[in-house]
Amino acid sequence: VALQVGINPWIMAFMSYVAINVWFVMYQNIQYATSYYLSANGEMVAHKQMVKLSIAYVIVTIIGLCVSVPVWQMTGMIR
Repeated sequence: VALQVGINPWIMAFMSYVAINVWFVMYQNIQYATSYYLSANGEMVAHKQMVKLSIAYVIVTIIGLCVSVPVWQMTGMIR
């Protein structure tokens, strides 16, 4: 589908990977859950604190993807 609308499949894969890497709930991201339980089972940091960082990550991700669109257009990855 991406090729039919003029988008390089790499961009779709990259955007999907970046967008799903959030941790609003514990079981949503396996890397986050692993590091949370390895950090003294949550005694070093509270999940409530980390949700704030997840929101910041989402905002930075959206800004980064929007800024990347002109670059992808200049390189021919997007028509």
